[in-house]
Amino acid sequence: MKRLFLTAAIIIAAAFTVKAQSIPEICAKMSEELSKGETMGQAFDMIMTLPIIGKIGGRTWINGDNFRMEAIGKEDADITWRTPDTEWTYNPKENTVTIKKVEKKADSEGSKDDGQTKSFEGVDKDYDLKIVKEDDNAWYMTGKKAKTNTNKDDPKNIKMAVSKQTYLPLYYTAKQKGITISMENFQVGVTPEEVTFDPAKYPGVKIIDQR
Repeated sequence: MKRLFLTAAIIIAAAFTVKAQSIPEICAKMSEELSKGETMGQAFDMIMTLPIIGKIGGRTWINGDNFRMEAIGKEDADITWRTPDTEWTYNPKENTVTIKKVEKKADSEGSKDDGQTKSFEGVDKDYDLKIVKEDDNAWYMTGKKAKTNTNKDDPKNIKMAVSKQTYLPLYYTAKQKGITISMENFQVGVTPEEVTFDPAKYPGVKIIDQR
């Protein structure tokens, strides 16, 4: 009987050992899932917490070079759709859509919308990560900037949670110069229709073409 219990205990312990994953493994799978957004499209919330003002933010849907942005928590906020050369801005108060030509940026300026999730690549090398909590839903981590990370723009500390179901981040938070920035609610899979202005969805809208 004792031998039976011992064998069972070994099997159970082995099962838990198989399920356990290291931080590099978790981060590698997270990067793999996020990279799918480059071809499948992706979406996420960007939340900023400012002194006095409080929280402001919006959600961005990206598919290729096109995107849509909406403010979070404001039903009457503008909605913006953009392609590399054209921008549509919907004003719900006036029921108008203003179309403008997008000024092309110099290559040196880069694109703010390109690779927002690229910051997660190598996060376990840029930061000394530690799992501070774990439950059935996610791994919760804190990270201190690694001594080998010489990027002056990177914050000293971060907080991150990774879903055990999807391996996508539940949130990625950092604070710098009194401002807290958090990327949350990641989604992989955005259709071209979700990032394209469709006048049929806005009956009676007035088009103001300023191109």
